[in-house]
Amino acid sequence: MISALMTVFNGEKYIRQSIESILNQTFTDFELIIVNDGSTDDTRNIIQSYQDNRITLIELKENRGVGAAIKEGLKHVNRDFIAKVDADDIYMKNRFQLQLDYLQEHKNVSMVDGFINYFPDNKQIEESKRFYYLKNIHEEQLNSIFKHKEISEKIYWFPCITHSTLMFRSAILKTVSYNEDLKIGEDYDFYYKLNKLGFVIHKLPVKLADIRVSEASTTVREKHQMLNGMLDIKQDEFQKALNKDIYVWGTGELGQSTVEYLKNKGWTVKGFIDNNLSIVGTKKSGVMVYSKEVINKNSFILVASSYGKFDIVNELKQKKFEHLNDFLVIF
Repeated sequence: MISALMTVFNGEKYIRQSIESILNQTFTDFELIIVNDGSTDDTRNIIQSYQDNRITLIELKENRGVGAAIKEGLKHVNRDFIAKVDADDIYMKNRFQLQLDYLQEHKNVSMVDGFINYFPDNKQIEESKRFYYLKNIHEEQLNSIFKHKEISEKIYWFPCITHSTLMFRSAILKTVSYNEDLKIGEDYDFYYKLNKLGFVIHKLPVKLADIRVSEASTTVREKHQMLNGMLDIKQDEFQKALNKDIYVWGTGELGQSTVEYLKNKGWTVKGFIDNNLSIVGTKKSGVMVYSKEVINKNSFILVASSYGKFDIVNELKQKKFEHLNDFLVIF
């Protein structure tokens, strides 16, 4: 009943753990399609070492990127439900059963996700600022959003569902599919479009996977490209800022990267907004920093604060600013 779809590039270090967590699912009626995206390590041999007729290996001669690899894998899918799986994550034994039961019981839901747990690949990762943020901030944000109404709003903000724990009806691919031209951000682009078209997405309030944090993660290797890709996805929403004064709320790395992106697109940024009064009146990336008192009804706010976006949005809503019409969360 289920096609589990995995793409992998040079995943020899972790893929065995992931495959075994999939093969050991309590629900056993599935196929596991693995697209080897031009790996140059021992990934192929590890996959072929499994004598399980549920596994189908598809080989790409060269690395084409995740979007193209997923598209290739989807050509071989012939089941009603697709479970996305990653080559470095570990899945709870009842994941497939829980998600399948939910989709069968709720015919109006097209896609179902679940809670996750970040874990470090090693001690160095565990002690890093990046892992602290993912574990103590991002994980909490992800696991606090599970009802459809919340998801439908917050997908505009950031990828509030986890691609590697999704299960969805294969029929939705007739309306929206993955963009094979995207080497990064293909997942966000996929469910961002589905959400805009009104497809119902839900999240089970139960942990379905342990998500590995390592130096090999795409988000580490392609950080700048990932942000630009996310901003490209939101191009339609940016049109609401036309003829308004654009302010970027947040002067950190995310805020400054957002300003650079807008400059490259020919957009004019009126200024930064920051709650830190000690930097008000200074410039970041050549743009003046203001206090929040400067914004008015002719302002369009781009919220560029990974840590503080929820608090900033609450403050904007209290000021009667409307989501998408008056402000947009960058990440």
